Amino acid sequence: MARKQIQAQENISPNLIPMVDIMFLLLLFFMLGADMGQRELEEVKLPVAAQVVEDGDQPPKELPRVNANVYHDIPEGQTCSDFTPSKGHEGEGVCYNEDHWKIGIKGNEWNRMGEPIPGENPSGKNLHDYLLEQANMERNDPNNLTISDRKVMIRADRAALYGYVQRVMNACAEVGIYKVEIGAAQKMPDGPEVAHE
Repeated sequence: MARKQIQAQENISPNLIPMVDIMFLLLLFFMLGADMGQRELEEVKLPVAAQVVEDGDQPPKELPRVNANVYHDIPEGQTCSDFTPSKGHEGEGVCYNEDHWKIGIKGNEWNRMGEPIPGENPSGKNLHDYLLEQANMERNDPNNLTISDRKVMIRADRAALYGYVQRVMNACAEVGIYKVEIGAAQKMPDGPEVAHE
């Protein structure tokens, strides 16, 4: 007696929808994680000061200070044609093109007027409002709510235009932040400059 073999066809294909969801979640996680950690301390050549105090650790219950960076950032495809050699710093100079300078705090960037740079400011706030939000985190004196205990460190490139540093200082004063520090480098005897902030 001949037997008929029944061939069953199975459609074995993996379900890719959960894998696509996981990939999108991982991508989102890395994008947000990278954005939060970037530009806390921009690469700047700090000015040299005769007396520099090394920055110590902050007490654990104190909020970390706000680091405001004033740095030179040439837009892609442009060159720095307004670069003027400076005295005392061989091979360095000053760029007077205001479009090449930015104020940056935690991935947010502003121009010299403290207005957000489109596409480069996730908060969407101007500099004054951003610092006001930071100042409100540490208004501890109930008798004087106009003064904040929040600290701001201004790290400006040695060739930075002073108007940018002044804008940050003015915005700090307007919102009640008076604990403002300036980052500087100390020139070691017969050696390279060492950054102290």
